[in-house]
Amino acid sequence: MADWRIHRLAYVALVAMWFLSGCAGTAEQEAQLEPKRPLKIETLKLVAARGVNDNSPVPVDLVRVPNVTLLPELLSTETRTWFAESRDRFRNAYPDAYIDSWELVPGTVVGPVDVELDVDVAGVLFCGLMNGVDAGAPFRIEQDGELTITVGDTECSVGGGEPSREKSGWLSALGRGVADGAGAVWSFTVQATNVLATLAGF
Repeated sequence: MADWRIHRLAYVALVAMWFLSGCAGTAEQEAQLEPKRPLKIETLKLVAARGVNDNSPVPVDLVRVPNVTLLPELLSTETRTWFAESRDRFRNAYPDAYIDSWELVPGTVVGPVDVELDVDVAGVLFCGLMNGVDAGAPFRIEQDGELTITVGDTECSVGGGEPSREKSGWLSALGRGVADGAGAVWSFTVQATNVLATLAGF
């Protein structure tokens, strides 16, 4: 009889540890996948200067991903390589990425275009100038709201909006709730284990 009680007590403890490790693992994974400062662009206007890029069209891509661990891969990709081959490969490898593409004719304006998303993302801009300081240098966008992308003779720039902020409100409360819930489960498990130990005569 005593052996049965010991086995039952050990089983309860193992189940509790498994559940708590699952909660902790989920919280850690969410922290890795979601950006601390989610990008909330509402509209995007694109302006190309006259005669820019040797008077040739300029490809521009806005890439947004829900997994911030993908940012180093994006930021280390040269712009020429991105438009030549990496974009299609990236799209196939990460179907949950959002890629908006434009081909800007020098001296024209596109938009404002509604590009708002309902998910937490981080964003990188590729601007396909053939020459200049930004040729081959994608950069992270960290502004929210109504933005303007300006393609100049030597660089692309982002204007308007305001700096994106860290997640707050119900998202932070949810994170705290997960932690509080795990603590509550642990407290309950300890109490249940103590009761079983008492019944088992320990």
